[in-house]
Amino acid sequence: MTLVGSTGREYDVTTPGRVQPWGVKLPGLDQGMTIEGKQTVVGYLGWVLPDGVRLRAFRYQLELGPDVAEWTLVRRAV
Repeated sequence: MTLVGSTGREYDVTTPGRVQPWGVKLPGLDQGMTIEGKQTVVGYLGWVLPDGVRLRAFRYQLELGPDVAEWTLVRRAV
C-alpha cells in the first residue's frame, strides 16, 4: 500500500516511517483477512500523516502480481 502526496511523493505505509498506522475502530481491513471473489467487505484503514502532507491517491498492489489499483483521494470541505 502506498499513499501519494499532492507533490507526487510516495509514502510506503507497510513499513514504519514518516506515516504511522492509526488504530481505527472496526470494521478494519488491516487484520490480514482474505476477500473471496465477488465478496464485498466494508472497512477502514487509517494513518497519521506528517503536518502539511496533502494526499492525492492511494495505491494497492497485490503481493503475487503486477496489478496495481489506484484510488484518487478528493479532499472535501468540512
